[in-house]
Amino acid sequence: MNAVARLWDALGAGDLARAADELHPHAVVTRPHTGERFASREAYLASYAELLAGRRLEVRHVVTEGRTVATEVVIEGEGRAWAVASFFRLHDGRILQAVEYWVGLPDRA
Repeated sequence: MNAVARLWDALGAGDLARAADELHPHAVVTRPHTGERFASREAYLASYAELLAGRRLEVRHVVTEGRTVATEVVIEGEGRAWAVASFFRLHDGRILQAVEYWVGLPDRA
């Protein structure tokens, strides 16, 4: 299991401390579709603390090519769902850079 798989596992369990271990101290994560840029582990993980509250996370695909990892994750709950496509770059076994694209899925009510 690589750092990205461990990150999603920790986020799905709501374990932000364990998730932080998978991020490089200088990690930068962007969400181009919203203009968000997280220049610290704390800011990125804080966004998930809010996003995952009361929701379920399912990792559907993980594709690894060298130090690049791509994932497809579905997050759903409270009648809403998103598909998240993410692309990660690893450095020294930790996540150094990532780009996430969130797409709303049809209502699940």
